[in-house]
Amino acid sequence: MRCQQALKGVSGFNWEVKDGRAMINCCPQFSYISFDIISDLALGVPFGLIEAQKDSTPAALSLVSKKNVQNLPVVRLIAKGGAGAMALGSYPPWVQKLLLLGTPWHIPDLIARRDFRNITKAAVDTRVNKAENEEPEDEKKGVDLLDKLFEVKNHDGSPLTRDEIDSEALVTIGAGSDTTSNSLSALCYYVASDPQVQKKLQEELDSVHASTDIAELEQTKSFYGIVEYEQVKNLPYLNACVKEALRLYSTVGTGLPRVVPAGKTLTIAGETFNGGSVISVPSYSTNRSNVWGADPETFRPERWLEDGGSLNKYFVPFSTGSRACVGRNLANMNMLLVAATFFHRYDVQLASPSTKLEVNEGFVRDATRCEIAIKRRG
Repeated sequence: MRCQQALKGVSGFNWEVKDGRAMINCCPQFSYISFDIISDLALGVPFGLIEAQKDSTPAALSLVSKKNVQNLPVVRLIAKGGAGAMALGSYPPWVQKLLLLGTPWHIPDLIARRDFRNITKAAVDTRVNKAENEEPEDEKKGVDLLDKLFEVKNHDGSPLTRDEIDSEALVTIGAGSDTTSNSLSALCYYVASDPQVQKKLQEELDSVHASTDIAELEQTKSFYGIVEYEQVKNLPYLNACVKEALRLYSTVGTGLPRVVPAGKTLTIAGETFNGGSVISVPSYSTNRSNVWGADPETFRPERWLEDGGSLNKYFVPFSTGSRACVGRNLANMNMLLVAATFFHRYDVQLASPSTKLEVNEGFVRDATRCEIAIKRRG
């Protein structure tokens, strides 16, 4: 609709028109869709951010009185939590506890955590209430995380407690939303910055849609060419673009702490760390080392298609081993599907040659603004 209005020279809510293109800040849009996807998967219902076109989701604070509903900015709450986590993470555990208990500057972060928990708890309360009242589920509703959590049993056969279910849902949403949205914003910025990359990507995506007429899809309201994961999961250039965005942007700004085992030493790049040393891997720095070639600061997806994929052994955006990101496959699927749909549907430019991706640094590097100009293809 925005692109149709833009062709007529008409601007709208949170977007403007210029030269027949809709001018938007892509960062909130990728946040809205990422949060809606993960909440639908975890809680069985999207937050409704895409439809509302603002960072506001209703949380019923009481099932007794439906009037007791508070609209909360879920995207901002998680961003604030990430910034607070980065600040606390630089201190030893005992200092963290003191700061949490006794410093006024940390109060906004505590409020953000409380409000985010309220959102998750409200959704779980609603589902539990429906189950207790034996209300029928929507036949079109798929299986979500809560369905599985309600089935889980402890070793003694008892079900998970409500606190455990709340915590599992909260972690899923918190870990699987802003990291994906920030990476998508970065991918959009990099691809929009390089017309040749975008052209090559769209040619590959067009090959998937070769038998699909975009105008016909629009008339029949069949989601305008949204593809299935099986159609795009093995597209070489699409995967290369996603990998390159994850490498260059590095959405997690601070390495998680690891402890060198007692009685052992670890030597890295000529530096020796004794047992008990707390270390971390700074992905932002390692993703710009010379192992990536002579141009590590450049967005160049082709590097992933050269030398038989030799760079894959260095690619650990989700960490590795037993503590690797449990949602890495879901995150990769989301990025492939959203990117494939978006760049097949639109021609994308930066709003101006001087446009930059604006980032707030925290535990998660929060992409806040990237003005782009979009136009429907076909």
